[in-house]
Amino acid sequence: NSIYNYAVLCDSGLKNQALAGTLYKRCLEVSDKHAFALYNLAILIEEVRGKTEAGKEEADTLFRRAVEAAPQDAVTITDYGRFKMTRCNDVEAVERLLRQALGLDPGCLVGNYNMGVLLMKFKKDADRAAGCFRNALKCDGNHQPSLVCTARLCAEKGDRAGADKYFKLAMRASDGETYRDVKEEYDRCVER
Repeated sequence: NSIYNYAVLCDSGLKNQALAGTLYKRCLEVSDKHAFALYNLAILIEEVRGKTEAGKEEADTLFRRAVEAAPQDAVTITDYGRFKMTRCNDVEAVERLLRQALGLDPGCLVGNYNMGVLLMKFKKDADRAAGCFRNALKCDGNHQPSLVCTARLCAEKGDRAGADKYFKLAMRASDGETYRDVKEEYDRCVER
């Protein structure tokens, strides 16, 4: 556990991805079913090399092993689904994984958000997507990505008041980096 804890510190606190990767791998030498080390290493590989085929394959294998090591962990399963959606465009696998995660934890914030994204972008089912974003916002009313997606859905339906409301909530929930992007989208969708 101390190796894993130091790996997390290096990864998230010290931003030393190379050392974190080495330490996660060391954890897996000690215990090849260390679910958190598998999950965090999958995320790290995705961030560093996820655009290459070799990186995608390695991250996919690590995510799969993390799910096998922690089959009741809705967040790990959801993140594997998110990976499959953003890196592999494997819509069937994404839907299966997200349904599995939400079956384990219907209130999973990231599960509901990612299911909403799947339904909005790939399935073109705005009504069901809106329901997923509402569920995510029940978990965290300031979840900025769900607020933005809800605003987009309102704008697409021609509901300017709804779009205005949700974009403004999203801007309040945004940090300095994301605020500008949300504000620009607000200006395009609502203030035109």
